Amino acid sequence: MSADLNEVEKVTPTAAGAEVNTEGAVKALSGVDSSTKGISATYGVQLLFYVPPVGTDDKVVLLGFTQGLTAASEVQ
Repeated sequence: MSADLNEVEKVTPTAAGAEVNTEGAVKALSGVDSSTKGISATYGVQLLFYVPPVGTDDKVVLLGFTQGLTAASEVQ
């Protein structure tokens, strides 16, 4: 069995006049170097499980996972 999740990370400045700086893939996808409003990044997470047959005492096992940046933008 597999499951897909989205994890949203929002970074906003906490002080007047402060900026959030971007780098790497977040900078490339958002198209901004820095922002006084903040930056939102969405990461897609995929999980792969082994689910035993009904009637057994075996437990569900996480076989693996992967995560990747799927979107980034300036907070509006």
